[in-house]
Amino acid sequence: MNQSCFEMLASITARPLASIGDENASGAPAFFPGKECAMCIRQRFKKPFQERLSDFIADASAKAGSLPDGRERDDLLNKIDTAHAAANLYKWANSPGLQSPKK
Repeated sequence: MNQSCFEMLASITARPLASIGDENASGAPAFFPGKECAMCIRQRFKKPFQERLSDFIADASAKAGSLPDGRERDDLLNKIDTAHAAANLYKWANSPGLQSPKK
């Protein structure tokens, strides 16, 4: 079996019949030979999520303290509140009190 990745994907995803909405389907290819597809690229972080979140909260709080009252400061404070909620949700979801059901 000496097919390229593109040929293999084309044979798997090829549709024998056109359906409604397919007139633009061939406009932008989903796979570019020699390039990684966007969905295949996985971003790797050097810091854990909790640490990145706490760093963002600390940096944003310092920046919000130096901004004058206004829309930019309010938007930043809303992002900080959202980050606090995400941190609490992360702690809750990863707490040892949550156990999977036993069969």
